[in-house]
Amino acid sequence: MPRALTPLHLASYTRCPLRTYLLWDKIKGFREALPVEIIGRVARRAYLHELKHESKADWRLLPKWVDVEIRALVKDLSSFKEVKNILSRLQVWYDKQYMINPNPVIVNLPIRAELDSGLIYTDHIEIIHILDGHNLMIEDFKEASGEDNILRDIKALARVWGLMATMDKPLRITHYQRQLVSIGTITPIRIEITDKLLEKIYKIVKHILRGIERDIFYPAISVQCGKCPVRPHCSILTEVKDVKDYR
Repeated sequence: MPRALTPLHLASYTRCPLRTYLLWDKIKGFREALPVEIIGRVARRAYLHELKHESKADWRLLPKWVDVEIRALVKDLSSFKEVKNILSRLQVWYDKQYMINPNPVIVNLPIRAELDSGLIYTDHIEIIHILDGHNLMIEDFKEASGEDNILRDIKALARVWGLMATMDKPLRITHYQRQLVSIGTITPIRIEITDKLLEKIYKIVKHILRGIERDIFYPAISVQCGKCPVRPHCSILTEVKDVKDYR
C-alpha cells in the first residue's frame, strides 16, 4: 500500500485504480490552463497583500503581478498573447468580487493528516474565506467548460473532507466556490455544504480510501485506454500475475 496520498490520487483512482497504482509517484500535481494558473496566482497575491497591509490591493499592482507570474511560468514570452485577456478577466473579478468581499481570507493552507491505515494525506488549499467566526468557504479557479459540477469533482470533494478532518471542531466548511474563467470574464459558482451533503462526501471519500487501503488496484476500461501509458501492463489486455512487478 502506498504511503503518500493527495486529492489527485483519489480522483485518479476513480478513473482507473491500476493506472493510479502504477503511476502513483508521478501523480504529483495538476495545472490548469496557463491563463487560469496566472489569474489564480495573482488573486492569491491580492489576498496576501490585504492580509499584510490590512487594506485592499490597488488595481495598479495587479498588472505588475501578472507580468511577474508570466515571466515565472512562460518560457517563450514572445509567443504569449494572453496578457490583455488575463487583465480583462481580472478586472471583472477585482471590481465585482475582490473589492466588495468583506470576509478575511486564509491563503496557502497546508493540510496533513495521518490516517488509521498509515496513509499520509496531504493537500494545499490556496484560498479559504472565513464567512463568520467559524464557517469557511473553499475557493478555487478553473477554466470554464460546458458543464462544471463541483459535486462530481473528486478533487474538490476530497478537499472538503481533508480540511474537515484536520481542523478544529468549532470550524466548519459551509460553502465551496469555484471561479469559472472564460473569455473576458470570471464567474463564481457556489454550492452550500449542508450536513446531508457533508455526510455524502464522507461516504464517497471513505469508499475510495477503502479500496486503496486494501490494495484493490484493478484495471478499468474506458475510452482513454488507448492512450494510457500503462496499457502494456494492463491485465485485461495482457497476462499479468502481479502488478507490483511493473511499478
